Amino acid sequence: MQAALSKVKLANKLNCTTQDLSTRQVDCPKDRLGAVIGKNGSMIKQIMESAKVSIDVNKETNMIDITGSESSVAKAVAE
Repeated sequence: MQAALSKVKLANKLNCTTQDLSTRQVDCPKDRLGAVIGKNGSMIKQIMESAKVSIDVNKETNMIDITGSESSVAKAVAE
């Protein structure tokens, strides 16, 4: 139940439906991870706002999870 509510809240936040939500996992080279995150998370915040996505970074595995509509995820990956 909690997972379903979280998914609905995320879809509402990203202005899409729950059916439109998709997640793409991107492997980021360790030496580029800092540039993707930016100072105090500024770059991540900018990408999240402009592309309308949610981004989670795992610094241990250097993997970035990007969630949003297909077009929004593609835009975030391009940025």
